[in-house]
Amino acid sequence: MTLAAIIVWLTIEYAPGAAARAKMPYGESDDGSIDPVWGHVTIALMTIATLTAGFEPIIAKRADRWWRRNGKRWWNSLDTSAKWAFFMPIALILVPAKFASFVCSLIDFILARPIAILAGAAWRGWKRRYAHFAGLMMLAVVAVAAVETGLLPSAAALTAIVAGLVAILAIVRRWSWIESDRNTFLIERGEREEGKGTLRIGFKEDLRDEALTALACLFFLIPLGLDLVQQTTSAAGVPAFAFNNEEPMPRETIARFITWLGYFGAELAKTVPFVDWSEVFHVANGSPINAQTALGSQLAFVMRASLDLLFLAAVLQAVQIATRLREQRSAFDNNRLPILEPFTERIELARASEQINDDLDLRPSAQPVILDFPRYDATRLKELIDGTAETKDLGVRKSAAALLQKDYEGAPESNSKTAHFWTEQVKAEVDDGYRNWLLNVVSGADPDEPARMRDAARRARLLRIVDEEWNDVRVRSQAVRQLGRLDLRAQERDVLMRGLLRDNELSVRAAAAVALAKANAEEAFPAIETLISSVPQDAVVPSQTLAYSLAHQGLTAEDIASRFCQELAPHVMAAALIQRAPLEIVDARSANPLGPRVQTVAITPGTDGFPATFDMGSSDQDSHALESEKPKRRAVTMTRPFAMGCFTVTVAEYSAFIKATGRKRLRTDEGDLLPAVEVTWFDACAYCRWLEEITGNAWRLPTEAEWEYACRAGTETAFSWGDWEQEKAHSNQTEATAARNVGSYAPNSWGLWDMHGNVWEWCLDPWHDTYKEAPLDQSNWLFGGDFSRRVVRGGAWISTWHILRSAHRASIDPTYTGAGTGFRITRTL
Repeated sequence: MTLAAIIVWLTIEYAPGAAARAKMPYGESDDGSIDPVWGHVTIALMTIATLTAGFEPIIAKRADRWWRRNGKRWWNSLDTSAKWAFFMPIALILVPAKFASFVCSLIDFILARPIAILAGAAWRGWKRRYAHFAGLMMLAVVAVAAVETGLLPSAAALTAIVAGLVAILAIVRRWSWIESDRNTFLIERGEREEGKGTLRIGFKEDLRDEALTALACLFFLIPLGLDLVQQTTSAAGVPAFAFNNEEPMPRETIARFITWLGYFGAELAKTVPFVDWSEVFHVANGSPINAQTALGSQLAFVMRASLDLLFLAAVLQAVQIATRLREQRSAFDNNRLPILEPFTERIELARASEQINDDLDLRPSAQPVILDFPRYDATRLKELIDGTAETKDLGVRKSAAALLQKDYEGAPESNSKTAHFWTEQVKAEVDDGYRNWLLNVVSGADPDEPARMRDAARRARLLRIVDEEWNDVRVRSQAVRQLGRLDLRAQERDVLMRGLLRDNELSVRAAAAVALAKANAEEAFPAIETLISSVPQDAVVPSQTLAYSLAHQGLTAEDIASRFCQELAPHVMAAALIQRAPLEIVDARSANPLGPRVQTVAITPGTDGFPATFDMGSSDQDSHALESEKPKRRAVTMTRPFAMGCFTVTVAEYSAFIKATGRKRLRTDEGDLLPAVEVTWFDACAYCRWLEEITGNAWRLPTEAEWEYACRAGTETAFSWGDWEQEKAHSNQTEATAARNVGSYAPNSWGLWDMHGNVWEWCLDPWHDTYKEAPLDQSNWLFGGDFSRRVVRGGAWISTWHILRSAHRASIDPTYTGAGTGFRITRTL
């Protein structure tokens, strides 16, 4: 109804004036007038066509939605006479509108698009289109120069001008075609073959600069065209325009062009919303130029009508685009649209890349900006990563990699092809900087570089993040945890104490509590006690964090649990039992699995009689060695001390994690001291991150080099005790039917229990077939690895004895959940 009202109003308001003005002749000839009937028809049809083109998609969508929800039921409730009463006026509007839309579409397909192809507007690649467009502009300039020198008649030169104007028309029309392309891309994922269906003109490019260039050329071509029309008609004895005697037309080319440009500018100045359409028929613009003949009047009419309609069409097109973008953004933010069209995509992904904070020890896929980014189409992300999407923006590719890894970590079983993609992409990537980024992304582990914290500037930035409460709560909590791993300075203690007392976010206050408790800040404990009384019963992990911080005061787990509500008591009890500091080697050798949870031992290479380097793998002389254990990695240097779990993670320890986070339960969860098995590599990493949130320490899986160094415990023999002895490890020779309780077999010299047999243990590294080109330190070996498989070490209760050797290595799909696969945790000291 609104559309109908606008059309009727425009026609009634402006047509009478047009009719009156149309009777006024121009110059001396009575032919200088336009038939008012055709004036009315032109106004009505052009208005209907323009409004239809602008509003039809919006109206059709809303009308269809209303019809499906309420319209059909309301229509069926009417009697026949009422239906006809409603139908007739609507039909009178819709039929012409639909007819106009059909005619415009028909003209568009049979005329405008072929011309656009000839004009170069449909070509791929902005360089080719600009070159073609510049060629057409040069053709117009050459044609005008030829007329001025007498080499070409003015009528022939008009052809070049028309060619340029057609090119501009094609560029303007591209916006509508590209809107159609965007919809096709979003729906069909761009799978349509090249050359078929919708034209893919400029789809992946920002056309604003090109459109502005085209409009600038419009100001150049139209005055030239008007001048050529005047010369042509003057040569025929009937000039289209007349000039007053006071300001005759100059003879110089440039001066003449400026005069025509002024005339065009005067007409352009009238191009405002809802113009007085009667002005179309009488050019009263204060210019020295006046229409002299019917041709001049018609040119003035076409120019004014075209400019007005172009402006109105641009406004309506902007409304249509804005509506589409708003609906697209809403659907995307609500995970109902898994992809954006390329231009918006580039903006959003580049913005996400800029918000990734390198000061945080978080892998890119765990950065808050990536976690908050709506679900995105995996196929499209791979196109951006491997370069087939033709993007050179490194920020876009970085965000795409982080988003793809986020989806993979969230559902690895459903995205198994992603791991193979990473393996091939890392090998194929030629940009060293981006390849390093990919390795950081696909490692699946948060950065663990304590040396970075010695950077004073970085510490200051982290402190500022904590102090600025408008930062994301997850970012601030992580910054607090990282500061808590250091010897806190006075200013840092003050900021953390202020956060513990007054911060609005519970997770930040809990992280500050742990950081201050580890720093033995006695003033923090009364504040922690006060905070506990206000913890909601569904805040499980923050309550566990507070319980762990209270344990630093020397309270028993039962005493700590009594301070929380009944619903939280079992959760906080498990956290309060977590060991606070690594054991010394002598204490680890006598560790009791019934004692504190998460018991670890401090391993410092080069001390206590243990070497700082070791030979990793097997030599050719070992008859049981596999090719994967060769060539021997000689003199692997252990550069950093680390803490490793005295035992593999037990069912009791892992169950506390399950209950706190709601992760999938173990199929075998009976027996608190049994190793937690049927755990995927991703489950093991998730457990480490949960433990990090409670303790503030950066827990992870051991690298393969760390595991073998810890397993050998300074020995060079097949087993940490020497040659094979059946009674010292749980293997298939012990007639085993399942894993045994942790601590069932004697520890090695480090105080690490059950390193041989019982259960396989996940390592951090991806799989490499051999040790060729392996690093000679304890780092996570990423480059050249197969990310569809992760390393496991130690053998299991079902394995033969030679598989339990210190050097033996194997690989498993990271989503595998076997009854013989567990894990042991590690952190850098």
